Amino acid sequence: MKEEDNLRVIASDKEALAERARDELSRVTKEFQKFQIQVTKDTLPVLCSSQQDIYQNMTQCWKISLKEIARKLRDTNDGSKQSIATLNKEIDSIDRHWDSDLIFSQKQRPAPVIPTTSGFQEEVVTPKFSQRSIEMQNAEIMASLQNTKIDSQSISGEQSRRESSSSQFLIPAQSSDRNRKQSESREKRKKDRRTTRVKGEDIDPALRSIIDSKAKRPGRRTHDFSSKESSPSASSVVMNLPLSAELIGTRGRPEGLSAAEDERTEWDEMSIAETLGRATVLFDFTGEKSHDTISVRTGEIIDVSMRDVDGWSKIKKVENGEEGYIPTTYFKLVDGYC
Repeated sequence: MKEEDNLRVIASDKEALAERARDELSRVTKEFQKFQIQVTKDTLPVLCSSQQDIYQNMTQCWKISLKEIARKLRDTNDGSKQSIATLNKEIDSIDRHWDSDLIFSQKQRPAPVIPTTSGFQEEVVTPKFSQRSIEMQNAEIMASLQNTKIDSQSISGEQSRRESSSSQFLIPAQSSDRNRKQSESREKRKKDRRTTRVKGEDIDPALRSIIDSKAKRPGRRTHDFSSKESSPSASSVVMNLPLSAELIGTRGRPEGLSAAEDERTEWDEMSIAETLGRATVLFDFTGEKSHDTISVRTGEIIDVSMRDVDGWSKIKKVENGEEGYIPTTYFKLVDGYC
C-alpha cells in the first residue's frame, strides 16, 4: 500500500510539473505574439517610410542631373550649329574667279641689279676657301715639311710660288701692303733658319739616350736624329697666307709618304714631350661619345697624354686602342713610365 501511495505522489508531481510547463509556454507565446504585432504595426512602417524617402530623393537628383546634361548638350549643339553656319557663309563668300586671279596671276618680279662699284677696273675673284680651311691646310703643310730636308733655295722657290698663286686673290688696292708684309716675313724666316737649324750630330749623347728611351713608349712615333735635321721653327710660316687649289693639292702630302702614314691619328702625331706614359685607372668612369669622353674600368692599363685641359687628360686604351678624355685624377702613372 505504501508503494502505491508513493507512486501516486510521484505521478501527481509529474502532472503538476507538466501543467506548469504548459502554462509557461503559453505565456511566452503570448508575449512573443504581442511583440511581433508591435513591430509590424509600429517599427517596420517607420523603417520602410525612411527608405522610401531616400529612394525618392535619389530619383529626384538623378532626374535633375539628366536635365542638366541635356541642357549642356543642347548648348553645345547650338554652338556647333552656329560655327557650321558661319563656316558655310565664309565658304559661300569665296569667289573662284577673284581668288584664283589673286593667287595665280602674280607678275614675276625682276631680279635686283647689283650696282657697279667705282674704283675697281677688273673683276675681283672671291676665293673658294675659308680662312679657317686655309689655316688648317698651312698647318698640315708645316707638319709635312718637318719630315723633309729644306734648304734656303727650296723655301725661296716655294715662297715665290705662294706669292704667284695668292696674287689672284689680292685686291689691287691692297697688293702693295701685302708684298711688303711678305718680304718682312721672308727676312724673318731666313733669320730663324740661321739661328734654329741644328744637326743631328750636335745633340748631347746623354740627352739622345733619354729621348730614345721615351720615344719607344706605346702611342709614340719614332724619330731618327742621325739622318734628319730639325725643321725650321713654327714661327717661320705665315699661317694666314691664302693658298690656291693647285698648291694645296700638290703640297698636301710630301713625296715618299705612304697612304698609311698619311692616315695617322692625332695620338700618332704627338711629339715625344707630349705623353706622360702608361698609367692604371683608379676609379670607374662612364664616358659619352658626344663629349669626346671614354669609359674606363678600375685597374685598366692606359696610355696618358700630357694635354691636361681643365682637369681632363686624353688617354688611349692599350687593349683596343680606343681614345678619349677622362678626369686627370682618375688614373695613376705606372713606375718606370714617367
